Amino acid sequence: MDERLQTYNKLISASGRASHWPLALCFFRELQDLQQGDAISYGAAVNACEKGSQWILAITLLKEMDAEQFQPDLITYSSAASACEKAGEWPSALHLLAKLESHHVSADVVMHNAVISACASGEEWELALDHLGELSKKSVQSTIVTYSAAIISCARCDQWPKALQLLADLEEARLEGDVIACSAAISACEKAGQWQLALCLLADLDERGLDADVVVCSAVLSACGRCQQWRRALQLLEDLPKRRIRGNVVTYGAAIAACTKGEQWECALRLLATLHHQGLESTLVACNAALLACEAGGVWQHTLHLLQGMRAQILKADLLTYSTAIGVGEKSTHWSLAVLWLQELGKLRIQRDVLAYNPAVSACVAGANWKLALGVFAQLSQDRLNPNAVTWEAALSACQAGEQFRTACSALAAAEAQALGGVQCEMRAGYGTAASRSEGSALFMTEGREEASINGQESEIVLDKTPETTKARFDLALLGYEGFQQMWMSRV
Repeated sequence: MDERLQTYNKLISASGRASHWPLALCFFRELQDLQQGDAISYGAAVNACEKGSQWILAITLLKEMDAEQFQPDLITYSSAASACEKAGEWPSALHLLAKLESHHVSADVVMHNAVISACASGEEWELALDHLGELSKKSVQSTIVTYSAAIISCARCDQWPKALQLLADLEEARLEGDVIACSAAISACEKAGQWQLALCLLADLDERGLDADVVVCSAVLSACGRCQQWRRALQLLEDLPKRRIRGNVVTYGAAIAACTKGEQWECALRLLATLHHQGLESTLVACNAALLACEAGGVWQHTLHLLQGMRAQILKADLLTYSTAIGVGEKSTHWSLAVLWLQELGKLRIQRDVLAYNPAVSACVAGANWKLALGVFAQLSQDRLNPNAVTWEAALSACQAGEQFRTACSALAAAEAQALGGVQCEMRAGYGTAASRSEGSALFMTEGREEASINGQESEIVLDKTPETTKARFDLALLGYEGFQQMWMSRV
């Protein structure tokens, strides 16, 4: 071999091992400019691309090898397949395997593992299991890595029974499951809320003397939290030091979420404080979970404190953060805070949705501020949002609170125009109830007699002064949502 070629091949290989794939390709292209390079050069360059997850470049290099009539070896194909696996490009990985076998080269277990892992990354669990089943026909001995990849594919697609079956198949194949395989199975159970099975798998690890890591414990803890087993989750967190495991942000976040599910807001806030005391920076997920706990408890003071803490950490809030805070304002009957947080959400240029508006409108209604409630309702059009059934009901409640029954008529008509005629919106005032029903444009009210004139269309609404509900039909020109918005923007 030419000494210069040998030197370049070493440089390409060294750059690849150091994960400097751009440098490796730079050396490779220099070698090509010198009109040198061999199969080893290409193999080293493909391996460098695999380290950098550059699957397109890896396949491109394989095509160049064909053009140069260099035959890639099994290691080169495996490297390319591994690059595809990291990118979730399972079709390309399968194509590489088929191409390898077309050259009458038998793929080894490493190549097959890469293909199964690629299927797992692409959430193609059925393909992964089919490929696993084919290995015995090809006289390829599966390894723990093979089964772990298949279990991971099932876990990612919420196929927890399949994942557990594969774990059982490990013993039949006389392979002892490791932490990776058990961790994947526990993850599958966690997503499915199978907390009992997750605890059993953790106990099985302990019995076999395998040390569960923080990822495994976090998954078990999260499984308990999903099913409102917050006490078990806290016990797992307390036992971490006995396992010589230091909890991380993910662990505490899962514990906080468990307390939130169990409506234990005080416990959730204590865990968030413990996280800070241990020198760990809270994440948005952990803070949002704590805010959800505050919403369940309706504790607005702690919500204020959490939002201030997030600003101090320069932790960027999202829509869930403020939607939850607005919900706290509604439950604690602090309408001013709910409206303030809704407006702050807009100032941060976070796209508001109708779920953020609903509690703000409801909070204003509960706070006897019907004019502001309708004003907030009118802002929906500025965000190009359509109200849903909850929003319309809150708006009608605001009309009821302000005895704006003619406006209620237009609101009901607008709701029908938005195809929400089937939604019953009850308004209680004075002597009785006003409700919208889907039977034509019928209106049920109990509050005197009134002439309604909307858009020049006369509508006589006969109202009975007794608590009984009187049915009255009216011929009302439908304003539509935009018309209703404009009318209230001019009044509020």
